[in-house]
Amino acid sequence: WLRGLGLDDARLAKVIVRGPQLFGLTLENNLKLAVPWLRGLGLDDARLAKVIVRGPQLFGLTLENNLKLAVPWLRGLGL
Repeated sequence: WLRGLGLDDARLAKVIVRGPQLFGLTLENNLKLAVPWLRGLGLDDARLAKVIVRGPQLFGLTLENNLKLAVPWLRGLGL
């Protein structure tokens, strides 16, 4: 599923090192909710891949209670 977002083997390796907990999350409850929301902020696939690599822990946050509050943090990453 992550490959479909533009992550190659090298970038997937970085995700595993930075946020192995990402692989314990469910697609339906975490990733598949967060990705469309992030796209709605204007992130294209390249920037979305950058978010996943730089901050995989972001996807463990709930959309309503945490993720929406992370927008300033995302902007701080230059996204």
